[in-house]
Amino acid sequence: MIRTRDFAVFSVALVFLLSVLTATVAYDLWGTSGQVAAVVKFADNAPVEGAVADNKDIDREGNIERLRSKIAAGEGDSRAGAPVFTSVDDIPANDTVTSTDDSPAESVMIGNTMDGGALFSDGLWRFIGFGSYEQIGMALNGTPIFGARADSMSLDACGGVDDGSGYKLYLQTNREVDAACFTQVR
Repeated sequence: MIRTRDFAVFSVALVFLLSVLTATVAYDLWGTSGQVAAVVKFADNAPVEGAVADNKDIDREGNIERLRSKIAAGEGDSRAGAPVFTSVDDIPANDTVTSTDDSPAESVMIGNTMDGGALFSDGLWRFIGFGSYEQIGMALNGTPIFGARADSMSLDACGGVDDGSGYKLYLQTNREVDAACFTQVR
């Protein structure tokens, strides 16, 4: 059996939920504010060089044999350094000098976000919507990092400026991230 008091509480809760649901739907349909999204344009990939087949009529086994003979002869891209193996089947000795990739890392840690998470150079696009008064985090060198600046203040090569309250770094969508700006003490 249901009591009058329970029925009244249930009725009030039901009316409240329905009114909140109706208000939410009405706001979504007729509200003037929408979501703000920043579109980031990435640089085009560099064309791949040297990926041309010498003879397209060679079968797989013939192509493997051709490549083995080229490796054994020391042929190849001299910019990549000496080959690690002299042949596909060779096992390197422990004292063999190997070539390494000297290209810079795709992503480096440049600081910490305000909630303590790691801030990486390739993850800055997540903060494009932040303004110049919103602090994103702290660089590894202790410099505060803020959102993009919309005013005409000229920034240095690192994207920073001392505006009277100390040196601050600002996001820049039109420049590459220089990890030294976030790690070296200024």
